[in-house]
Amino acid sequence: ISGSITNNSGASGDYLIQGSGNEEQNWGQQSAMVVDSSADSYSLAVFKDFSSQGYITFCIDVDGTGDPGTSVNESYSSIYYRELDCSSDVVVDINFNPPVFLLLPEDYARNTGNTPTFSWQDYSPSAPSGEWCYVFICMSDMADDFPEIVWSVSNAITSFDMSSPPAASLDLLDILGMGSSLLDLSSADSWQWDVGVAGYAYDDETGLLNITGPEGFYAESASRRLKTMP
Repeated sequence: ISGSITNNSGASGDYLIQGSGNEEQNWGQQSAMVVDSSADSYSLAVFKDFSSQGYITFCIDVDGTGDPGTSVNESYSSIYYRELDCSSDVVVDINFNPPVFLLLPEDYARNTGNTPTFSWQDYSPSAPSGEWCYVFICMSDMADDFPEIVWSVSNAITSFDMSSPPAASLDLLDILGMGSSLLDLSSADSWQWDVGVAGYAYDDETGLLNITGPEGFYAESASRRLKTMP
């Protein structure tokens, strides 16, 4: 898997890259590398696989820890390509964009209640050209593979009130045929949430389906955690 690297994020640091020909492979079959911050391209060798389940993830090592899971580095690690056909060489060009910055609730907030209002910083200055929207995601610690709450939100809106979702929004779980997003957090005590930017209008149902595939988000925030109880 190889390609170019373009860094428009405003952050600097080496690039942490991990990938595999099949995301079901064990850790011993996966590949990882560190690419110097001055590089404008990369090449990661992975095991050949015919399942079209290959993946590759990238982040910038902003805090110098070499750990993509830190809160700082996670803000710049939203680039995740999956469903890659690794039966032969694959080209994936990488563009690092500024992350979305979350405002409230603060990370590890407690006693938020079951219908908090979530807010984030306006992304307009860094937005993609053409149509775009926010995608609000909230997932409990009890969730298996997919969040219980996923909404697309107009780019004119920078908050999501659980008790009264904005009119210019769509329940993406409903569009995906996975039921409806929850409208409160009463089913669990511990949750995590984040906000992504997608290159589609909030009501472009067909386009927004692409965010669950190889294309992913244009940008994403680091996740925050909260507890609904004290």
